[in-house]
Amino acid sequence: MKSLVTALAAITSLLAGTATAELGAVVSSFPGPAGGCPMALARSREALYAFCKLEAGPARAVIYRYNPKSGSVENAFALPPPPDSNYSGLAYTADGSLWIANSTVDLLYRLDAETGSVKKSFGLYGEDIRGLAAKHNPATGGPILGIWARNSRPKAVTLYDHLTGEIKERWFWNPGGADIGWLYGKELIFAGLTQGSGYFVQVFKPPGEIVATFPAPAPCPVYGCAYYEGYLWLSTSRTETTYQAYIWQVDVRELISVAPTSIGRVKALFR
Repeated sequence: MKSLVTALAAITSLLAGTATAELGAVVSSFPGPAGGCPMALARSREALYAFCKLEAGPARAVIYRYNPKSGSVENAFALPPPPDSNYSGLAYTADGSLWIANSTVDLLYRLDAETGSVKKSFGLYGEDIRGLAAKHNPATGGPILGIWARNSRPKAVTLYDHLTGEIKERWFWNPGGADIGWLYGKELIFAGLTQGSGYFVQVFKPPGEIVATFPAPAPCPVYGCAYYEGYLWLSTSRTETTYQAYIWQVDVRELISVAPTSIGRVKALFR
């Protein structure tokens, strides 16, 4: 009997350890670069990329490559001219590319993720982009089905062809916030939300149906947003106690366990 009790206790402990945490619970965090704020994020298997606007220095728009486990900076490069702050959004695809938009020159850039050199660019024809996410699984690679963008002109979410820059899909809804994230396999989009009661992250199903809402990790707007393997990476301009930019890893595994047929009926969560 004692051995049976011991075995049951071990199984219970194992199940408790693998249980999904509360939606939006902070798992880890680390500070952003000094003198700047991460405005957009992207995730690969090995790295977390952050586009940052810097307050001073020869380059005002820089992409940092972070070790997502330690928060240490492994690489950094300035974005192509013009050296202004009118860049927005960031996405990664497993062909070694980073995607970022610039409203001054009206281009969507495809960059080499290691060097920052321009591989290709597409004209946006006045379609102001505020956030980006690849319709792609960066963990396993596979096909790149397009680049999602949150447009402010028009207020829409658009899927661009990654080879031609042509519009594949467009939904006229405005999730707000800045950058966006894409939960591959569930067809869900993440975006920050600012309203009178506070700061939140919302989860959407195209064409704009709200699936869930949970509080932001800090008392300020969410800027960067990137999803990877059950976790959402977010950036803010401050923490609860300091005015230093921070990057957060939060748990969203609860959304993975939702059956595709029930997505859209998940209870909106406010805490």
